[in-house]
Amino acid sequence: MIRWIKFILLALMLGAVIAAAFFGWTNLYAKYLETSEPQIVFVDGQPRGLGLTPITLHLELNDWGAGLDEVVARVHQKSLTKEVLRQGLRAQASAQISFELGGEKLGLEEGTVTLEVKAFDRSFWSNSSQKTIELKVDYRKPRLEVISVMHNTRRGGAQLLIYKAVDEALAVSGVRVGNHSFVGFPAAGLDREFDNKSLFAALYTVPILEGEDPVVKVFAQDVVGNGNSTNFSYRILSRPDRTQTVKVSEEFLRGPVSELADKSFPRLEHIESAIGKPFGYHASSGSDAQLYEKLRMVISKVIPLSNQDLLAPLAKPSSLERSWNSAFLQPNGVVLSGFGDKISYKGGAIDNLSTMQTGFEFQMSKNDPAVTAAVGGIVTFVGDVGSYGRTVIVDHGFGLTTVYSHLDTMSVREGHQISAGEQLGTAGRTGLSRALGTNFEVRIQGVASDPREWWDRSWFEGHISEPIEAAKRSLGISNTVPLE
Repeated sequence: MIRWIKFILLALMLGAVIAAAFFGWTNLYAKYLETSEPQIVFVDGQPRGLGLTPITLHLELNDWGAGLDEVVARVHQKSLTKEVLRQGLRAQASAQISFELGGEKLGLEEGTVTLEVKAFDRSFWSNSSQKTIELKVDYRKPRLEVISVMHNTRRGGAQLLIYKAVDEALAVSGVRVGNHSFVGFPAAGLDREFDNKSLFAALYTVPILEGEDPVVKVFAQDVVGNGNSTNFSYRILSRPDRTQTVKVSEEFLRGPVSELADKSFPRLEHIESAIGKPFGYHASSGSDAQLYEKLRMVISKVIPLSNQDLLAPLAKPSSLERSWNSAFLQPNGVVLSGFGDKISYKGGAIDNLSTMQTGFEFQMSKNDPAVTAAVGGIVTFVGDVGSYGRTVIVDHGFGLTTVYSHLDTMSVREGHQISAGEQLGTAGRTGLSRALGTNFEVRIQGVASDPREWWDRSWFEGHISEPIEAAKRSLGISNTVPLE
């Protein structure tokens, strides 16, 4: 019996030794003898090139075996080799590395340069991997020339700029108004006689919510980040202030306000709780005080959130050709409020509660509820947008869109090509609507612009048609009328 016990113990000890040896060997192999290469990833994608402004490269390095030992980066151009990064990584399994790369700082010539990034692990074999990319080196800024002449506009008004942006590797150009950038489009989409590929046109507006008059400049940037901007002649005219007082009724509070609040508050609470901000509202029992509190939160929080939500569908790429060759059709109905109006809500516990109107709100008849397109274009959005309610958005090219909201029904689909006057839906009371009707907005690359300009024929001639013809004359493009 004792002999069998000794035999079993010996077997167990031998098994333990073998297991320890096996796991020790496995651990030794994983830590020191593995042959897997480290991984190198350019987090923001490979850079397009080097210019006047240094760029920052972000690398992600991984080695799940022996761990990372070191990363080295060098640039090579002709006989020049320069080390731009060397960093020890202390056996980390994963590391995020950032380093700056500047063309002129390194003494590089225009042309091409080779960037070599090499990572090593801590294994016995010092496994390594390498990424090598060719980069363009370019120190030339894009050249800019403004062609159009008159650029006078009111706050919220629209303006057209026609200009040249010359660079063999141009990435983007347009007009910068304060902190807003309005991208330019090839001018051939504005008028086919503008056949020079360096000619661009940009619609822009001065946002009505800006404080001081912003600085307005035309800008351009190439693919390696070289940028240029220049001044041009413009004037920003003031817009007269207009305040409209809305007396808050119980029907308005228990109807549109409560419906919008009950629909929007769960999402709003989720957003604010995610950033550690108390929501500050509890379920309503229907008392007047709580109804007014709903209105306060709708005005102060839901409307701004709805405006942000509206920008998402507006951010879709716009057509490169305009669909507007004449003034827009004005929507039907009685105007309740106009662009730029300050809407001040009064009643009960409400004090100093207001919002800015970014479009025109029309009251419409039950006998004629059709909401029609102001101009032809492509439907880019059909859906519900918070305080806007059921909404249709139409793209008209060059970043210009029209927005039709508070609808009851919507009769078009996304991608639908529509003509001026074509029905989009019917008037409703969805969202924060005061009466049966629709809210109509014009937006330029997401920024609200005064709709009344666009349905004014004299404004359209003076700010769109005439500048185009004047630019043609300046460029020597003549409208030749063929002999009959």
